[in-house]
Amino acid sequence: MGFFLPKTRPQDNVALGISEPQEEEFALCGLTGRAIPMGWAFPRHEAYYRRFLTLHDATEQETAEWKAAMLRFTKKLSFKYGKPLVLKSPGHTARIKTLLELFPDARFVHIHRNPYDVFRSTQHLMKKIAPGSPFKGPTTAAWKIMSSASMRRCTTPTSPSAT
Repeated sequence: MGFFLPKTRPQDNVALGISEPQEEEFALCGLTGRAIPMGWAFPRHEAYYRRFLTLHDATEQETAEWKAAMLRFTKKLSFKYGKPLVLKSPGHTARIKTLLELFPDARFVHIHRNPYDVFRSTQHLMKKIAPGSPFKGPTTAAWKIMSSASMRRCTTPTSPSAT
């Protein structure tokens, strides 16, 4: 499968390959088929895959399968490398409560970036990725609306993952 990948990511020229570090969200795509990047690949079903950002609207069985896959994945990496893992998927911000259920001793690092820089970076990403993508994702405007709505939902005090 690696021969289908470009050598670097188009948005920033960082090395890309099946042996290169990636956000674990991509591993969850392969393990469960239930992760946000699946919505990028299949935009007509984006609402279905969006449920797996917070897991709020996922069924009990889907949530249990997601948790089992996450545990299996992290155990394999821990065994392979024999040291603490650093998980870096931005989506985990929306599921802190779930992660603490799985990993009660987990520590979290909050990195704050200037929102204007993040916005420009996201625009650059969309301009680089969307034109050549065989999977046409949401428009930049739709993506911004979805992202801000998702983040509001994830950080609202009444949200189960924000407590």
